[in-house]
Amino acid sequence: MLYEIILMLIGFILLIKGADFIVKGAKNIAQKFHLSEILIGIVIVGIGTSLPEIIVTITSTMTGNPDIIIGNSIGSCICNLLLVMGVASICNPLKIDDKILQVHLPVSAVSILLLVIFCNFGAGNYVISKFEGIILLIYAILYIIYTVREGKEEARRNTRK
Repeated sequence: MLYEIILMLIGFILLIKGADFIVKGAKNIAQKFHLSEILIGIVIVGIGTSLPEIIVTITSTMTGNPDIIIGNSIGSCICNLLLVMGVASICNPLKIDDKILQVHLPVSAVSILLLVIFCNFGAGNYVISKFEGIILLIYAILYIIYTVREGKEEARRNTRK
């Protein structure tokens, strides 16, 4: 029991140091390539922090445990939206940019709506088919492409000022 607690504490310390490295690295990438920090946050940090979830998804798929995939995806969204935003807001009030309210939050809402529609009215009740999965993946890719273009354009505007 003591061994597991020590390993967990070491894991938390490494997690904190890793988070510092990610934040500093992302900021350096944004500065080096003249990209907005929100672009780096959404694309690089967002995808980077989702890699463990993708590995859990692949492993769960291969072992025939789809409930873990759904729980992981929904739990992650809830934690990111409510827990992370809540803790961050307590530490320092967050100002929400107009672009987030106009674009990024509606995209998130539509993705949740698509998931609800596919689960309830799609290929079969409580089933997400391969075709619906492809739609979700295309939606994610289009969002990333849009975000990258938006970030580059914002960076160009900022360098002109």
